[in-house]
Amino acid sequence: MEEQQVMVNGRPLRHVVLHSPTGFSWGYGGSGPADLALSILADFLGDRKLAEQLHQDFKWEFVAKWTEDRPWLLTGAQILAWLRRLGGPTFLGRRFEQLDLSRTDGAEPEEVVYQGRPAGWRPEGRRAAPRA
Repeated sequence: MEEQQVMVNGRPLRHVVLHSPTGFSWGYGGSGPADLALSILADFLGDRKLAEQLHQDFKWEFVAKWTEDRPWLLTGAQILAWLRRLGGPTFLGRRFEQLDLSRTDGAEPEEVVYQGRPAGWRPEGRRAAPRA
């Protein structure tokens, strides 16, 4: 069975397991969306503890609102805007500017792109290949 795919800048997003041992999902407020929110933030922030503090709010702001059976796209610029709205001049005891958002893949935070595709999803008008 084909699984949902979540990519960051063209590579698979690492699943940070906290709530859902079975993987990511979106479109509601359960454990799969919570782990997706946590995994996105841990990847983007490079700080799991900070991601754990923020992932439930992030889940409700973004992940739970995505349609379950449709692909989605989220940019680093959208995440930065959300973080700035959430934190204002200080962010969980730190100034926003003190957050280290440098990435191991060399991408600028604004250029990061997260994409999800539901299992079995095909663009409209395209059929899945028949199974042998």
